[in-house]
Amino acid sequence: VQINVWSLLNDPRLVDLCNRSKIHIQVFDVMNGVLGRASDAPHANHHLLMVADHIEKEFPEEHAPVTTAQVVLKWLVQYEISVIPRTSNIDRLKQNSAVSLSTIPDLSEEHLEIVGHAVESMLSGNDVEDDVHVTVTFHAKNQDMVLFYYPGPTAEDELMIAYIKKGDSFQESTHP
Repeated sequence: VQINVWSLLNDPRLVDLCNRSKIHIQVFDVMNGVLGRASDAPHANHHLLMVADHIEKEFPEEHAPVTTAQVVLKWLVQYEISVIPRTSNIDRLKQNSAVSLSTIPDLSEEHLEIVGHAVESMLSGNDVEDDVHVTVTFHAKNQDMVLFYYPGPTAEDELMIAYIKKGDSFQESTHP
């Protein structure tokens, strides 16, 4: 049975009936339905970025950068739900192909849960409560260093974050 990705969460009786009756589920509208709503649930999107980052760090030689789209598609495939991503962009078609997804290792139980909550948040528009942060450490080993952030497209938008004296370190919390 082919259903909209929303039905996975909003019609659990249908999903349960299909599973009990050994009816295979195929979903559509994954990219627009889930990832197209990332701005409605930015914390959930950060959780997906964190999972992608963990996969890249765990298997660095085997993977090009892992995208949030690949994480969501891998999550669905791991639950034996078929997906046929639709795109007119050849690079995205390659990234989201069955061949590419098969190179990504199965998600851990923890990652399955994180992705499930993130997808649910994006579909509902109710963002997850806690945001994900990582700490980045900057070391000024050989000379003083100034750390800037550019929130906009031009240098005029720059913000000075820290002045780090030679030999000191500075830690900043950020998103994956």
